[in-house]
Amino acid sequence: MSKPPVRLIITAWGEEYVGKVLSFTFPAVLAPGNLPVLAQIFSCTVVFVTEERLFDLVRASNVWQRLEKFAAVKLLPLDDLVAYKDHYGISLTLALLRGFEELGPKMTDTYLLFLNADFILADNSYRSLAAYMLNGERLIHAPSYCVNKHVVMPMLRARANIREGVLAITSREMARLILDHRHNTIRAKTVNQRLFRMHRYDQFYWQVDDNTLLGRQLPIALVCMKPERVVNELHTFWDYGVVSEFCPTAKPCVLGDSDQFLMLELRDAGTFRELFKLGWASFQEIADDLSSFATKDQRDHGRYTLILHDRDLPATLNAAQEELESFVGDVFRRLSPKSVPYLGHPFWTDHYNKLQQRREEYFQARALRRHLGEPLVEEGGLRDETPGQYVAVSLLKKTDGIAASLRRGIVKLLEHVHVSLFGKIPYVKQTHPYYPVLQPAMDAIASELAKPNRKVLLIAPQPGPLSKFVQLFSERGQFISNGNALIRNDGLECQLPESYDLCVCEVGVIDLLALGGELSSLRSWMASHGRIIIFCMSTQYMDLHSRQADIIAYATMTAGQSQIIFGGSAWTQWALALYSFGEKLRTRYGLPGIIGYAGTTLLAVPFSLIGNWVSRRHPNHVMGKHCLSLTMDYRLF
Repeated sequence: MSKPPVRLIITAWGEEYVGKVLSFTFPAVLAPGNLPVLAQIFSCTVVFVTEERLFDLVRASNVWQRLEKFAAVKLLPLDDLVAYKDHYGISLTLALLRGFEELGPKMTDTYLLFLNADFILADNSYRSLAAYMLNGERLIHAPSYCVNKHVVMPMLRARANIREGVLAITSREMARLILDHRHNTIRAKTVNQRLFRMHRYDQFYWQVDDNTLLGRQLPIALVCMKPERVVNELHTFWDYGVVSEFCPTAKPCVLGDSDQFLMLELRDAGTFRELFKLGWASFQEIADDLSSFATKDQRDHGRYTLILHDRDLPATLNAAQEELESFVGDVFRRLSPKSVPYLGHPFWTDHYNKLQQRREEYFQARALRRHLGEPLVEEGGLRDETPGQYVAVSLLKKTDGIAASLRRGIVKLLEHVHVSLFGKIPYVKQTHPYYPVLQPAMDAIASELAKPNRKVLLIAPQPGPLSKFVQLFSERGQFISNGNALIRNDGLECQLPESYDLCVCEVGVIDLLALGGELSSLRSWMASHGRIIIFCMSTQYMDLHSRQADIIAYATMTAGQSQIIFGGSAWTQWALALYSFGEKLRTRYGLPGIIGYAGTTLLAVPFSLIGNWVSRRHPNHVMGKHCLSLTMDYRLF
């Protein structure tokens, strides 16, 4: 009895991506539990769709020759499909179709397996897949998880058996790699780590603990398909409608547990960097975005829960699944009643005609080279400042006379009026412009310090209002340690107690970015279920809004459950400007300056009150243009 046919299709173009396929993707396919297992059960063919100029390079590689031991191998050109370079998705879709369209009617009797150039399989993934194929499943999906390639690729290279051309990594080893080096596109969509976001929400994740991540993906990667009908021409993106086109009645089988099947996806750390923004989106904003592009196939995939884990599943898994289900449910209830049709999708129609035009130009140029006797194929180869207090009482020089006494009397009167009207830092009233800036961090800290016998690590290179607030609790029996050594060169050498319940960091933007390099050390000093609160203010020299990309890249971490809260508005900014101007008058112009100072601070009151009102009405998880402070709140597992 003949073995049932299987065709594995991989596509890539450009020396960099073809190099990845030869160095990582194919060696992972050759792991003992992948293609070698499939070859025992099925009649296998490996098809690589790539540029014709790179055919000789591929044929000469050791890994291609090793593939021939387990499968028939075939190279197909895609040069005409990549002639249009403005939309990767169209070229990828048509390249994958080219990998099997020649089968014609035989495609309905063939299991088609798909891998992108960036996908690296864990060992034994195809062993699991084979069991489902033999059980009659026609449509099988499994997730891929993006990692920072510049970190992970050297690790993979070190694990590869160069002589044998094999890369064998167990699913749990790979899961650990992904969890440790997940790409920011995963972090931006982790709904219980609400630090930053991006423009598109086609995935949702929930961090269960340090070793477990739940997910929903729209769509989930198609890894195996046995078509129900013959289709020779596609008019939709691969991820948007290929299931409806080839398997309209098949029920999807999703291999959602990483112990069953796992792929990591190599991605440059800078990919989408310009699209990441601090803050979080509302349910309606997410739903509106999904409604603008998601097809039925994608919506259907959003119902399946995925589990990535490098250890046995935790006891808290069910509760976390309910939390993720609740979040996704809130989004789905807000979706438009009808999904976007996959045929005639606006993303497709904008580019397909241009691609066809470029293909025609490519074929004409190729025909001309042939006529002129030219080669048809080219050769290929492979210190920020922390703001000072706006209200401070300067020391008056001791001078004799009525003028000096009058000045002292006026200063004392103004001090009394000021405290009555504005409060005293850190306990400011709502009339003070610092109120909306400080309050989110102070509320979080106060809730922790209300608990007895807390061990607190305070990091404040240039102590400000928040540090003063924390220090007051040392008089109430709380243990406060100075952790400033952490952001100096001797950070790893400073002697600290074994663990802390709370860490408070009050830093400027530059110190915040410097602290990012020590976040892993900081976390190791925290007790289980500890809390880290990081507070940072804008200054006239370094504003938070303009440094979002750097803060996301260098000053955030994946620990625990987290959120970010913003403070301040344009009104608050104006109030602070008046305070600053008044301070200059007071310190430079004697008695007239003191009187001017009183006037400007009183003038700032309505701006402060309006600023507080605006801050209460503005969602504090959205970063405004005039953001003056951010508070990152981490609750550790």
